[in-house]
Amino acid sequence: MHDLEGRKYIKSVCDAFKGLHEKDIVDLYHLGKIRKLNAGEVFIREGDTDQTIYVILTGCVKIEKYINGHPLEIAVLKKPSCLGEIAFVKDSRRTATAVATEPTTVMFLDKQVLNIIPPSVKSVLDSNLGELADWRANDLDTKVTDLSKKNHYLDLYMEEIRVRNNGPHEQLSDGEKNVQYVPDIFKGLSEKELLIVFNLGEIRKLNVGEVFIREGDTDQTVYVILAGCVKIEKNIDGRPMEIAALKKYGCVGEIAFVKDAVRTATAVATEASIVMAMDEKGLDSLPTSIKSVLFRNLGELAGRHIINLYAMVSDLSKRNHYLDSHLKDLRVGINELYEKAAGADLTRIHSGAYPPPSISIPCKRNF
Repeated sequence: MHDLEGRKYIKSVCDAFKGLHEKDIVDLYHLGKIRKLNAGEVFIREGDTDQTIYVILTGCVKIEKYINGHPLEIAVLKKPSCLGEIAFVKDSRRTATAVATEPTTVMFLDKQVLNIIPPSVKSVLDSNLGELADWRANDLDTKVTDLSKKNHYLDLYMEEIRVRNNGPHEQLSDGEKNVQYVPDIFKGLSEKELLIVFNLGEIRKLNVGEVFIREGDTDQTVYVILAGCVKIEKNIDGRPMEIAALKKYGCVGEIAFVKDAVRTATAVATEASIVMAMDEKGLDSLPTSIKSVLFRNLGELAGRHIINLYAMVSDLSKRNHYLDSHLKDLRVGINELYEKAAGADLTRIHSGAYPPPSISIPCKRNF
């Protein structure tokens, strides 16, 4: 980057330098050092004592933090971002790791340089860095809390899979002992890939009776049930009919996503439930290797569910037809009873002179 271009760039876009005069910016730019990073190069490591401030001039950097033993991506920064300010302001160790995701150029200012700048410049810089550090620290706490919850559910999932596949032999049925259990939505994904998928999703808690998918809506979010139970309802011949009940690791919403269509049914929590929601934007942002596997799984699930849905709708429509026919015959029979009881004087029946007879009809089918 050309010297003049670099100075103007820093002055115009970096929050750390807001409020400084152009001369101060020029001085800082000359005091700082330019460093070129290769893709994958780590230049800040969580736990280190270094307190250098970095400004991204070109390229892209991902921020990772170890949470429950897993290195998790918590942010992606591009120009004109500043990073490393938390350790500098709080005089503490590095709170996260910074890795260049592509060839990147940064300007860095170490503590020795920052201690020799004029007091007036240092005062403004310290104030800016303090505000930035406070905001980043709060944002980091929020993300760590959220990712810890997601990791908790991932750990529960992995433990359940291990128990089902390798756990105490007496806990498995004869049919399960020779079958590797993996929920359809996640088959073919490694634990590392599952970590990426779980961190992509949003954890939502649902109350009993809460509707989170409504038939006819255009939303295409895919849901995985992590706890609880969900019933699927569809409007058939003007009646809301329950067509399925899904429990842990059931997938909901994949038909609308795969077919790019409106919702084909309504999903309602029948008990306090927890779901992981993955929207279209998030799913499309997955690495190609993961996306290809996950999309294939979603396509297979959608295909099976569509076939089952058509069969169920056809069956329920027939049942509704028989029910309507039965009710029609029943009404005819009741009217005949009325006519006999009232000597065919329907006027007296309608006036209430002859109340409707009490009739008990045994039910031979469950609708």
